[in-house]
Amino acid sequence: MRLLFEKTGTAEIGEAGFTLFEILVALFILSIVFSSLFASYTGTLKMTREWEGTGQAYSMARCAIDRMLRDLDSTYPNGQSSPFVLEPETIKEKTFPRLSFYTCNRTNPDGSETPSAGISRITYAVREDADTGGYELARTESSDTGAESTASDSVICRGLSDLTFRFYDRDGQEISEALGSAGSNSRPASVVLELTLVNPREGSKPFHFMTRVYPANLASQES
Repeated sequence: MRLLFEKTGTAEIGEAGFTLFEILVALFILSIVFSSLFASYTGTLKMTREWEGTGQAYSMARCAIDRMLRDLDSTYPNGQSSPFVLEPETIKEKTFPRLSFYTCNRTNPDGSETPSAGISRITYAVREDADTGGYELARTESSDTGAESTASDSVICRGLSDLTFRFYDRDGQEISEALGSAGSNSRPASVVLELTLVNPREGSKPFHFMTRVYPANLASQES
C-alpha cells in the first residue's frame, strides 16, 4: 500500500507576516493619530477651564451688582439733600470711589420711607486682595439699635479692575459736585453703577457691567 504525500509548500509560510518596515510605518501613523488626539484634548480642556473662569466672573459680577442695587434702591435720605457720601480712596497707587449711605429696608405703601430700627449704614470700598495682590470690593453694614451696635463686613467681588458711581438729578443731568461735602445741595434721583472685572483670558479686554437704579425713597422726597 502506497501512501501519497502532498507537498505543503513550507517555503511560503514565512512570507505571511509583517515586515519590520511595515511595523515601523504603522507605529509612525499611530503616533501621529495619538498626537492629534492629545492636542485636541488638551486644547478642549484648556478652553473649558477658561470658559469656566469666565462664567465664574459673570456669576460673581451678577451677585455683586444685585446686592448693590438692592442697597441703593432702599437708600434712606434722612432729611439730607444728598444721602450719599462719595470720597476718592487710593489703593496701591490707583484711585477708587468709596461710597457710604443709609438704607431703609422697609417702605410704606405710598412710597415714603419708614424711619425705623431697620436703618443701616452701608459702605462700599475697594481694598487689596491679600491672596492675589489684586483688588476686591467689600461691603460693610453697621446699625445702631438703641444700646446695641452691630457691624458686618464681607467681600462681594474679587478680581476688580475698576468701579464707578455716577449720580443724576431728576432732569437727567449728571451731578458733578462732590456728594456729601459741606457745599453739596444736589439730591440724586438715579445712580449709574459701572463695574469692571479682570479678564484672565485676555487682559486687554476686561469684563464691563453697567446698570442704573432709581431709589424709591429718594423719588418720594422730590417736590
